[in-house]
Amino acid sequence: MSPLLSFALRLALIISLLPLGACPTQPVDGGEGGGEGEGEGEGEGEGEGEGEGEGEGEGEGEGEGEGEGDYGDDPARCGMVPYVWADADDVGGVLDAEQTNSFSAFVMGLAVGELEDRDEIRLRRSPDFDTTVHRLRYQTQDQGLLTDATGLLGIPEVDDPTTLPVLLLLHGTVGLGDACSPSRDPAFGGDTNGDAVVVGLLASLGYVVVAPDYLGLKSLGGPSPRLHSYLVGEPTAIASLDMVRAAQRYVPTVEADLTLGALVVDGASQGGHAAAFVVRLQPHYAPELPITAAVYGIPPTDLAGHMQIALTSMSNPTANAIAFGLGAEAWYGASPAGLDAFFVDPWPQTLPPYARENCDLDPLDDITDLEAVFAPGLLAVADVAGLGGYAPWDCYVRENTLATTSIPRLDDTPALFVIGGNDALVSPAVERASFQALCAQGLDMVFLECAGAGHTQGFLFSLDDQLDFLEARLAGEPMPADACALSSPVTCSSQP
Repeated sequence: MSPLLSFALRLALIISLLPLGACPTQPVDGGEGGGEGEGEGEGEGEGEGEGEGEGEGEGEGEGEGEGEGDYGDDPARCGMVPYVWADADDVGGVLDAEQTNSFSAFVMGLAVGELEDRDEIRLRRSPDFDTTVHRLRYQTQDQGLLTDATGLLGIPEVDDPTTLPVLLLLHGTVGLGDACSPSRDPAFGGDTNGDAVVVGLLASLGYVVVAPDYLGLKSLGGPSPRLHSYLVGEPTAIASLDMVRAAQRYVPTVEADLTLGALVVDGASQGGHAAAFVVRLQPHYAPELPITAAVYGIPPTDLAGHMQIALTSMSNPTANAIAFGLGAEAWYGASPAGLDAFFVDPWPQTLPPYARENCDLDPLDDITDLEAVFAPGLLAVADVAGLGGYAPWDCYVRENTLATTSIPRLDDTPALFVIGGNDALVSPAVERASFQALCAQGLDMVFLECAGAGHTQGFLFSLDDQLDFLEARLAGEPMPADACALSSPVTCSSQP
């Protein structure tokens, strides 16, 4: 299979979650240009949120001690060292850039045709634009300190003055270290050429595509100072929004006649979780970047509910719990016992360096018991909603569960909430309940469940539905009358 024609396979890999041979695949119901430092200090971050995060996605998510609009003045949570966000003028600059790929609309059309011939996916759309793909290193921040991040940018080629929407495309799990960066080798024949093809294809449909790698997954510059903050909303959202700012600066240098229009957001799996937190953080962090619409694709929005599954049975979601434990403590750094409160020996010592250099969790391949991975104290609260009482890990989970995060909701962004009916990784039961809980909090969402679809299929089979939804909102059409109704499973539009 040629790299160019592996779009559906690569997209499936992009949105899948970490491979973990230790977890049986049982279905379940349910660098340069910016520096970074760790910092020392005392103080408990206020506003850690009231919601208990019932395992099925409930909770109010109202934080204490913060007024609307001032979240960035005191964003530290869960007992982490206090910090203040850097000024907007200091982020979003382009530090390095290079063109890595060029795709014609004709060749992209052939690729889509072959995918349809192989019954991998069916698209009702045809590529209209020749495109180029570029790799950027740009200025962002992490806990108020300037740092750099990388990503891919797809730019349609235009002959006359043209305005096109911006699609912030958020990828699923790839790993926890720089070695797993989606932009590390995007040239033809490279390990991540498929990522560039995905970006190029969506750009050929008429979007400026911004595809950040996220913090901890760099492909240019010096090494990342710590592991990727997996399923932690704030750092992922901030790095993503700052890449949109960088794209605004960079695109005019490549296509002078191209103007960046309205911003829409689409993400799958981890990227669906990221999309939800981009929407939540945007009014606080980047108010000049209003989001017209969003897609939360196969998203673990109720992290508390999925953690409950992961810690009570050795199953597919257990891999996510392991990755979350590593990434969350790397970012918050608030556990007095560190990873010893999450894992049993030798994993607190051996997993972090392994995850920095590898994109799997192979050292756990032969393990079949939860007790051989997780700390006894953690397993003792596995059945308690949101790990309640097991500080600070309960706070880590609460802050990154959309219904219970203390980040005040200031947006009214319309969103499409997509799940796969047979998803064995992101529990359909948990996410149906999460959808209802979020609608009860006032979110404006449309529900779509792809009948019979597994995890990656839920996103692939709904690709036309997603683009239809985004295009309708870009055109100013009102939300459907059945918004916030939990509808029955349907055959999604792009299913072969």
